[in-house]
Amino acid sequence: GHLFHRFAYMKNEIPVAGVAHQAGTCRFGSDPASSALNTDCRAHEVDNLYVVDTSFFPSIGAVNPALTAMANALRVGDHLLARLGDAFDTQRRFAADAAHELRTPLTALTLQIQIARRAESPEERMVALDRLEQGVKRATRLVQQLLTMARLDPDAARPATAVDLAAVAASVVEDKRPLAEQQRLALTLAAVPVTLCGQEDALRILLTN
Repeated sequence: GHLFHRFAYMKNEIPVAGVAHQAGTCRFGSDPASSALNTDCRAHEVDNLYVVDTSFFPSIGAVNPALTAMANALRVGDHLLARLGDAFDTQRRFAADAAHELRTPLTALTLQIQIARRAESPEERMVALDRLEQGVKRATRLVQQLLTMARLDPDAARPATAVDLAAVAASVVEDKRPLAEQQRLALTLAAVPVTLCGQEDALRILLTN
């Protein structure tokens, strides 16, 4: 069955400690096509999988590599701490951005509710309720967009589509109109049809600000 007897090496059965420093089984590098790990010892295809034993070593010489493996594990640990800190910073920025972006739509919704309550006819009430419904839908989309942006890698490409900029501007004006009326201001829009390639929700946030 075997070319060599399984006890041929050192003429004894190899214990677990004898294979504790395997090398060359998880090559690392910057190209996923030719390596299993990136330079931080993270698997290319699994975001939260790190390999910190000696398997990423190309080979092992006569010197025990335990200290080198420990040093690399500490290096990877520092990387994980930095990555965790970035994640916390992202969460803090998301909370601040969400509070800022939601303040105006929620205020507008509150005013639209007040307008609906003060309506003197069923027709006026229906118009106010329609505007309120549209405002709720836009606020819901804004929340979904903020959540999506929070989940995405900042460097990840986001799909762009054809956007009617005039329509987006008109919806922003409708959102702002109750706030303008509260300040006794007339808010109008003079726009020509313009279509561009971009992210509609991001453009809406830009125009709202």
